[in-house]
Amino acid sequence: RLNDSLRVLTSIMEKTEHKSLGVISTDDIIEEITNRDAGQARLHSLFESLYQFYYFLEENCRMTLPVNYETLKKLGQQAKRLEKASVEENKWPNIPEAYFDVILKGSCKVMRDDKAMPRFRAVAASIILLSQLGIRLGDMLNLKVDSMFEEDAEGLKMHYINYTVEKLSKPHAPKTRFDIFASPLAVEAFNVLLSMRKYHRMHKNSD
Repeated sequence: RLNDSLRVLTSIMEKTEHKSLGVISTDDIIEEITNRDAGQARLHSLFESLYQFYYFLEENCRMTLPVNYETLKKLGQQAKRLEKASVEENKWPNIPEAYFDVILKGSCKVMRDDKAMPRFRAVAASIILLSQLGIRLGDMLNLKVDSMFEEDAEGLKMHYINYTVEKLSKPHAPKTRFDIFASPLAVEAFNVLLSMRKYHRMHKNSD
């Protein structure tokens, strides 16, 4: 945040007659940021950085400067709303079926290739596990080595994966836990991930 603020302010000092914080105005900052060739996410980041910079100076250093930091805050929020609207407008609700089939088949091929690099096999197995379980990437990466278990259902061996949902839990509340059915492909992917752990130098210190 500080680096972003300093870059904007330095650029203003280089382009205008305003050479110090005492004379740089809200309009100077808005003009400098909006004239940049940047997307809404970057604009939000820059406005938020300047907001925090000036807020700190006024609230903690008791400096009175010709910048309305609340205006910077609002412009940052506006940029963030526009960014979200653009993402919603352009994103696909699901992976197209043709792509999904190619991705899944390609991942299976890499995962089952004993000569492939361990990290490639691990990524392929992760993609497959995500496709089979329908859970978030963060939830999958938090799975433990003992997350998968078996149950006997009238002679049929069923596999389940126990996982914790991070996003749905309120702060300080118990984590929400689920058991989800694991297809044979999910079981295979989980076991490949287990076997790939030994190639990571930290695997002995983690479950």
